[in-house]
Amino acid sequence: MTEATDLPTQDPVDVPGVAARRSFPMPAILGTILAGLIILVVIGYLVVPPMLADYFMAKGMGFDQMGEFEQAIAAYDQSLVFEPHNAQPFYLRGLAYLNHHEPEKAAADFSQAIERQADDASFFYNRGLAYSELGDADKAIADYSQAITLQSSHLEAYNNRGNVYLGIGDLEQAFNDYSRALEIDANSAIAHMNRGLVLIEWGRFEEAVVELDEAIANDPAFRDAYFHRGRVLGSLGQVEAAVEDFSRAIELDPDDPAAFYLRGLGRSQLGDLASAIEDYSQAISLDATLVDAYFNRGLHYGALGEYEQAIDDFAQTVALEPNHYRAHFMQASAYFSLGDWAHAVECYTRSIEANADLPEPFNGRGTAYRMLGDYDRSKADFDRAILIQPNSANAFYQRALLQYFFGKYTDAIEDLTKALQLDSSLGGAYSFRGHAYLRTEQYDLAVEDYSHLIAANPNDAVALNNRCWANFKQEAFEAALPDCERSIELAPNDVNTLDSRARVYLALGRMEEAAADFQRIVDLGTNPDLALQAADELEAMTPVDMTGLVIHEAEAGTNLARYTHVRVSREIIGFAGARAVDGSRDSWWSAGDFAPHWIEIDLGTDYLVSEIRLLVTQSPGGLTNHRVVVKGLATGYVPTEIHTFEGRTIDSAWLSFKPDEPLVGIRYVRIESTSSPSWIGWREIEVIAAGP
Repeated sequence: MTEATDLPTQDPVDVPGVAARRSFPMPAILGTILAGLIILVVIGYLVVPPMLADYFMAKGMGFDQMGEFEQAIAAYDQSLVFEPHNAQPFYLRGLAYLNHHEPEKAAADFSQAIERQADDASFFYNRGLAYSELGDADKAIADYSQAITLQSSHLEAYNNRGNVYLGIGDLEQAFNDYSRALEIDANSAIAHMNRGLVLIEWGRFEEAVVELDEAIANDPAFRDAYFHRGRVLGSLGQVEAAVEDFSRAIELDPDDPAAFYLRGLGRSQLGDLASAIEDYSQAISLDATLVDAYFNRGLHYGALGEYEQAIDDFAQTVALEPNHYRAHFMQASAYFSLGDWAHAVECYTRSIEANADLPEPFNGRGTAYRMLGDYDRSKADFDRAILIQPNSANAFYQRALLQYFFGKYTDAIEDLTKALQLDSSLGGAYSFRGHAYLRTEQYDLAVEDYSHLIAANPNDAVALNNRCWANFKQEAFEAALPDCERSIELAPNDVNTLDSRARVYLALGRMEEAAADFQRIVDLGTNPDLALQAADELEAMTPVDMTGLVIHEAEAGTNLARYTHVRVSREIIGFAGARAVDGSRDSWWSAGDFAPHWIEIDLGTDYLVSEIRLLVTQSPGGLTNHRVVVKGLATGYVPTEIHTFEGRTIDSAWLSFKPDEPLVGIRYVRIESTSSPSWIGWREIEVIAAGP
C-alpha cells in the first residue's frame, strides 16, 4: 500500500470553444471537508486491512473445519496480503498444509510464524510434527524440546518427542518421555499405549499388556490399543484373546487391512483355515499390494488341497515381489502336488535364482527331475543341496530315494545311513534302507530296520508287512507269519499284506489258506496288478488237465510272439503292451514307472522254443535285472524261472537267452523286471520257434 500524499493544486485551463470560467478563492468550508477526507483515509489505512485479514483468517478456519484444506490455504493467502507481519495466518496456513500432507510447506510457514512470535509453544510443536513427517528426527526433537521449554506441561510434545525417539531406536528416551506425559495426565490413553510399545520392543510383553489394558480402560474405543494388545497376546501364545482384540479393532476401523491380516494369522494358528482365508481376502480387498496376505492365503489353500488357488496366490505374490523365493518355492510345491513336474521345475528354478543359498529348492527340483526320469539333473541338485548344508539329513534322504528308484541300492543304503546318523528319527530312512537291503538280498539287515520302526510304533501295519516279507525272503517262514497276521489285523483289506501272507502260506504248504488270500485280493480288486498276479497264482494252484494238449510245431526261426496277446502290470497311453510284439523296433511298451513291472506273452498254444530275445528301451543306461518265467506243458503249467538277465544294459541293445536244448511245450513267457535306472519297457520281445 502506498503512503498518503498531499493533494496537488491545479490552475484552471482554457478549453477551446468554451467560455472561460472565473476562478474564485476556496471557501473555508471546502478546506474543512478536505481535512476530514484526509483523516478518513488515514483511519481506513490503519483499520480496514486488519479487519480484512481477520475476515480471511476466519474464512480459512471455517474451511479447515470442513476439511477443505486447499480453500483454507487460499483464504490464509488473502489474509497475509493484508497483514504480512502477523504470525497467526502463517501458523494457520502451516496447519492446513500439514493436514493436506505437505509437510515441507507447513514447516516453512511455522518458521515464518516463529520469526514473528518466538514464544508460542504451539508453533514449535507443530513444526516438530512437520519435521517428523519429513523424517528429520533431529529437527523434530529440537522443536518438541523447545515447545516443552515454553510450556512444561505440553503433554503432546512429550508424546511426540517420545515417538521420534522410538522411531530412531532410542527406547530409553522414548520411555522417559511417555512416562513424563503420564505424570502430566495419568489417564492419557495414548501415553499408556506408547509406553506399552516400548515395552514390546524390550520384549517385556506381560508389562506391555498392563499398559495397553490401561490405555483401553481410559479409552474403550481406542482402536490402536486393541490392535497392539492383540499383537502382544499373540506373542504370548494367547491366540484366542488376540483374535478377539483384532476383531474389536476391526469393529472400530473396518477399513484397516493390517487388523484383518493379523486376525487371519491368529485364526490360522487356531486351525480355522477357512476363516483365515476370509480375513486374508478382506485384507487384500482393502490393500491389493499386501504381499504377505497373498502368500499366507496361498499357504492355506495348499494345506486344504486347493492347489490351483494356491498357485494363483503365489503368482500374485511374486508379481508384487519378484524375488520372493519362498513364494516361488511354494508355487513349485503346489505344481508338484498336482503332478505337474515340468512347471514345478520352472518354479524351483526361479526360487533358486532368487536365493541360491538354501538347500530346499535344490531338493525340491531334484525330486521333480526324479519324477521326470532325469537322473543326472536330479543327482546334481541333490549334490548341490548337500554341498550347501552338509548336515542336512533330508538332503541325503532325498538323494537316497533317487538312487533307490534308479536301482542304485548300494548308493541308496550309503546315503540313508548318513541321513540316519544326522537324524535318527527319520522313519522313512529306515523304511527305504530296509527296502534297499531287501533288493540287495541283505535280509537280516532289512529285518533290523523294519524292527526299529515296529519298536517305535507296534501298530505300524506297513512295517509289519515289510518285516514279514524280509523273513519270507530269507526263508524264515514261521517268523514271517505272525507279522503278516498282525498287519492284516490292523489293515484287513490291505492287498499287499494279503499277498505276503498268501506266499508264506504257500511256502508252509497251507494251500487252502493261501488260495483264500489270493481270492481275497482278486475280490477286492483295489490293485489291478496284484489282482492279476493273484489270479495267476490261483490258476497255477488249480490242477491243469493236460489231456489232449499237444505241442504245436512252427518253422524254425519263426517269431512266435509277433501279434500275440499280451498282459502287462502297467502301461501308459501310446505305449501299450501290444507294441512290444508288433515287429517294429521303433515302437515300444512302457510301464511309465520304475521297477518292478512285468509283461506276459500268451503264444496261444504250446510250442518248441529255441530262443527268447529282448530289445531294450532304456534311458539312462545302467544295471538292470530281468527274470524270464515260462509256463506250459514243459513246466506242468507251473510258472518256472528259466533265466535271469543281470548286468549293464543300454537302449536298443538285444538280450538273448538260448537254452542248451529247446524248451518243449511253452505257451506263456513272462519278463519280470526287478531293477532298472529307467522306466520299465521293451521295444520288442521275440520268442523263436525251434522247428519240427
